Amino acid sequence: MSDDAKDLFGSTLASPLQAKNGTFNTVSGIEALEQNIKALVLTKKGDHVMHPELGWPMRELIVKGDSDEISQAIRQAIIDGEKRINHSDLEVKVERPQDGVMCVVVTYSIKNDDNRKTLKIDVPLDL
Repeated sequence: MSDDAKDLFGSTLASPLQAKNGTFNTVSGIEALEQNIKALVLTKKGDHVMHPELGWPMRELIVKGDSDEISQAIRQAIIDGEKRINHSDLEVKVERPQDGVMCVVVTYSIKNDDNRKTLKIDVPLDL
């Protein structure tokens, strides 16, 4: 990965948290960006101690079962928490739950880059 990508996207602790030789593993570049998007999708509103405004009202919306409303709430959570992507290009689709898991498909592009990327995130429904 180029140093430019590391500078643009930064680095963060790897998830799940793992240590090697006494230090925690980190990720950087696109991997750090996608890890942040995944964290936003998996965050219930109010669960992040330092930023309770992050996330979306997961329990309430999943019980209602309106996939359009869920998609809109997740899209807004990503917009509120991730400034490195083009918000106008952001698309979120929710697939029909199967075996207690809801698949969320996030299509996005990075600011100043027209290439679109797709990220699939499994959201467990055991709330």
